[in-house]
Parts: sequence; structure tokens; C-alpha cells
Amino acid sequence: MAHKSSLLLIMLLLLGMPLTAQKSVLHPYFLGGYQFTAVSSSVDYRPSGGFRVGAGVDIGLGGSGMVGYSFSPSVNFSKKGFNFLLPSMDYVADTRIGYELTDLYYVDMPLLLDAYLETRPGMGFHGNVGPYVGYLINASGDGDGSELKKFDYGLQVGGGFEYYHWLLMVGLQYGLQNISSGSDHSYNNRILYLTVGYRF
Repeated sequence: MAHKSSLLLIMLLLLGMPLTAQKSVLHPYFLGGYQFTAVSSSVDYRPSGGFRVGAGVDIGLGGSGMVGYSFSPSVNFSKKGFNFLLPSMDYVADTRIGYELTDLYYVDMPLLLDAYLETRPGMGFHGNVGPYVGYLINASGDGDGSELKKFDYGLQVGGGFEYYHWLLMVGLQYGLQNISSGSDHSYNNRILYLTVGYRF
């Protein structure tokens, strides 16, 4: 309950910021790259990985000196997932027989507050933080995803470098939702991503 209350407060603050800005400047952007995926779980697993593509818009909130602020909502399509270590039938030896792969395909919507430090004209550094919400649209592999919840939410933090509209970004997603619908285990998404893109 505390996680949900904190997330709602952050979302309300971020969504309210554009309304108080004196001047809004829109900058659409596109990003694509690769992400390393895992889950926080009580069972043995091996991390997985997959693609990440998306688009968003920076809504200018003003700034001071070389620092500018913007509200940055985006929509991303990404492949998450994990590999669970299967137990052996030989319980005496306690050996393992392999991994069970589950690929999860999500649509995510991060709602981020971005700070931009312009070190020289056309160049600078970005840092951003905010909540995200996600929806599981498909699952494939050895697991069909039927035991997983459709909705996910959590916190996202990232940063990167801009060079004449080109972006190189890295970030983390920390899932707060237990995506398991069962009571035996709890799974929370953990994501590390690297993307390149272009901001207009």
C-alpha cells in the first residue's frame, strides 16, 4: 500500500508540472536499444535480455542558466523475461536439469522529470526520474505467462548524453508490483537498458 501511495503522489506531481510552466516547448524523440532483464525472486533464475523501442516528447518547464527542466512521457515496447532454474528429479544429488525460459512483451509508459545540463551549444547531459506503468501484452517460451499479472508499475531512473539532437541513454527500472498471481513466489521486474535515439 505504501508503494502505491508513493507512486500516485509522484505521478500527480509530475502531471501537474506542465500546468504551472509559463512556456511549454515540445521536443519529440525516438529511442531504441537493448535491455538486460531479470526478476527479484525467491527461486533460482538467470537474467535474460531483449530489445527496447519507443517514442516520447519533452515538454519544456523552463530552467535557469545552463540547466533546463522538462516533463517527459513516453511509450515503449520491450521484451523482458527470465530463465528459471529447473529442479532435478534426483533430489538426493540435488542437481539441476536446465532453465525454463519465459519471454514477456510489455508496453511501458514512463512519466519522467528530466533535467538537462547544457555544457556547450548542442551538447549536454540528461538525468531523469519518475514512475512507470506497464502492461503485459504477450508471453512466449516454455512459460505461457498465465500465472503472471497483466499490469506492472515501478520507478525508473536514467541519464545520458546529447550531441546535436542524438541521444545515448542508460537507465534502470525497479518494479514495485509483484507480477506473480500465485502465492508461492513473488516476482518483481528489474531492468537495465541502453538506448540510442534522436530528439527533434
